[in-house]
Amino acid sequence: MNDEATVAQSEVACEPCVAAAGSAAPVVSVAAPTSGLRTGAATGLLAVIVLFAVLYLARAFCVPLLIGILASLRAASAGGLA
Repeated sequence: MNDEATVAQSEVACEPCVAAAGSAAPVVSVAAPTSGLRTGAATGLLAVIVLFAVLYLARAFCVPLLIGILASLRAASAGGLA
């Protein structure tokens, strides 16, 4: 059987069910496409967690680097480095 014949048969088979239920049109429920929204939210959440983890681990390098830069600027402004 081809697909059109199968669809036609299933529609014919469903019409008595609809008529017996007293409804003029079948109720079709369609799920909202939320998978893309969930994937985007999950990716964003993971990105924020990774950002905080990287900043937490980088503090051992960044804090001394910034202190060194500030000390170098302070020495340069005082005339210590010529």
